[in-house]
Amino acid sequence: MAVTPRTFDRTSNQWKDGVTAFYRCAAWRTLAEHVADSLSKGSRVVANGRMRQHDWTTDQGEKRSMLAVEIDDIGASVRFATVTINAKRIAPGGPAGDDAWASTGGAESTEPPF
Repeated sequence: MAVTPRTFDRTSNQWKDGVTAFYRCAAWRTLAEHVADSLSKGSRVVANGRMRQHDWTTDQGEKRSMLAVEIDDIGASVRFATVTINAKRIAPGGPAGDDAWASTGGAESTEPPF
């Protein structure tokens, strides 16, 4: 995921892009499948998760570490776009939890998502 802050420069009367930060992200199981089916490179997203540090030692004995965001929930941002949701009911105790809904890209359900 790339994050680029923007600020308005009053002297030039233009928006200026700041330095882009890149974050490694991980999504698992059904969430990962839904991300792959629903989002593409360049999509504006809103993500919720935890930053985790991963440490390891290379075969040469060097200690390494990296940060990654473990995604709990992610979706398309509707600030500059509209989104159509195709929801499918997941059985209680299914991969998204008890009595949950998930975006599947399939046919739209007649039941409300609440």
